[in-house]
Amino acid sequence: MTFLPGLTGLVQAVREATLTKHMDVAAAVFTCRDKVLIARRAPGQNHGGQWEFPGGKIRNGESPMACLHREIQEELGVTIHQTSFFMNSQWSYPSATVNLFVFIVHSFSPTFHLHVHDATQWVMPCELETFDLLEADIAVAKALQNQKDICRLSVSRCPSSNFHNT
Repeated sequence: MTFLPGLTGLVQAVREATLTKHMDVAAAVFTCRDKVLIARRAPGQNHGGQWEFPGGKIRNGESPMACLHREIQEELGVTIHQTSFFMNSQWSYPSATVNLFVFIVHSFSPTFHLHVHDATQWVMPCELETFDLLEADIAVAKALQNQKDICRLSVSRCPSSNFHNT
């Protein structure tokens, strides 16, 4: 069988496009005074060692907000009290395309217990570019840097950076 030039590449591209899965994810940007919280994924976790805005996959039939509350409780042991929608972005990894729903968390319970992360840090938005962020979170970091008043909306007292690993 003879293929036309370029057809093999087209077939491969179609195969890759149909094999790439789509994933909806909710993420939290915790705010405290002029800082935002980032968390480092623990070794052994997917993307271990990289920093992220915590959150996770939206289940079938679950709203992004319900996912956010569930994932933050599971990952950080935190109850969220007040949020606002911040942005939506997409990023294509080799294994999946991520549709990210990002929420600013203004008020939350003060005690954190790390389950899938090994460190957290409160940072100024302008400092985010110095961290090895997950690729999907880079657009969020850039948007935060352009929203100078976003962190001033926080109503929470900043919890200690001495979070508990469990």
